Amino acid sequence: WKTLYGQRGYFTMSLPISGKVVFWAKNIRIMIECLLALVLAVGGIIAVASAAAWSDGISLAEYTAGPRSLVAGVPTSTVVIMIVVQVLMLLSWLVQGSAVMSIGAEGRFNHMGFGAPIIGFVLLYIVNQVLSAVGTFFLPLSVTTDGHFSTEIMWTSYRATMGTEGHPNVIGIGSYVLVPLFALAMGLWASRSIEKHTSLR
Repeated sequence: WKTLYGQRGYFTMSLPISGKVVFWAKNIRIMIECLLALVLAVGGIIAVASAAAWSDGISLAEYTAGPRSLVAGVPTSTVVIMIVVQVLMLLSWLVQGSAVMSIGAEGRFNHMGFGAPIIGFVLLYIVNQVLSAVGTFFLPLSVTTDGHFSTEIMWTSYRATMGTEGHPNVIGIGSYVLVPLFALAMGLWASRSIEKHTSLR
């Protein structure tokens, strides 16, 4: 993000492209790097597990039987979809963080220095917590305990088990919708901020 401000910023802002292109180009680069890092991390975990299994004289399938048993009764399609949306959630957080830094660098916040993005991150955390709670408990999108998608609202199931030893029979996943949408809104705001209100000082 240093190329948006100071001496480097003058060159970036002289390019014949919009703030939207600048913002999303930088975010796409960050996303690609993070996805590559994720692939390397997964590969490293598999390599370590394979080495550990070999040293124990068992197969990799036997070594990973415990973790795999946690999702044994869940449909493969559900597991794949949940992995994809979790990655999407992580990318959404990247966009939100980039947006906060961009908006916090507007000229009207110059007097606050580094305090502007810090305050922005605190507010971002609060908003994400609220969206996650609302999406989890009140959005009609959930996963049943046996791994199937449902439109049942978790709050209804949660209220039915309050005061008992039972547990809700669904887990709300509406936050996987609200948080990326909020990230998109933040990205649009940041794009406009870069184009109209960036301070190079």
